Amino acid sequence: MEKETRGKPKREMKTNTKIKTQRILLLIVLGFSACSTPKIIATANIVSLQNETILGVAKFIDTKEGILFKVNLQTKENATLGVHIHQFGDCSDPEGKKAGGHWNPTKETHGSWGAGKFHSGDLGNIITDKNGKGSFEILDTLGRWSLGKEKKTSVLNKAIIVHAGIDDRTSQPSGAAGKRIACGIIKKLK
Repeated sequence: MEKETRGKPKREMKTNTKIKTQRILLLIVLGFSACSTPKIIATANIVSLQNETILGVAKFIDTKEGILFKVNLQTKENATLGVHIHQFGDCSDPEGKKAGGHWNPTKETHGSWGAGKFHSGDLGNIITDKNGKGSFEILDTLGRWSLGKEKKTSVLNKAIIVHAGIDDRTSQPSGAAGKRIACGIIKKLK
């Protein structure tokens, strides 16, 4: 006959203790996995080429699915502005020309991200609201971007350029997006 402790058999208490221990371990594991969210690996502070104020930030995040690009801007109200990755991380001139052309390591024609042929730097357009705020994101599941792993795909030390107009996604070589109004250099976080 089993001994009873406070009305419960000893075997039932051991089972309950084992279940409680398993639940605690599961909660610990879930806690650690929640803490291991993807890291922001690279950022670019996007600065106005006219008055050097920070307009926003672009982030590149390494995820299991691919590199996630996120951009947030505060600029012109109710605007649609072309946004691209350009060849060189140089924002030193007031017209943004030292950033070079669109980043295009695959030597394709200008287009729309993920559809047919396009530059690896063809991000598309950001649409701002009545307060001038806008954001969008792209997940690179195509392997076009890396964060320093391969020179051909690395976005590091390139520039994010914001244009004054809409990228029509068809005009060559750059979508007729107009003058460059903001620039940010993509840097790896330390």
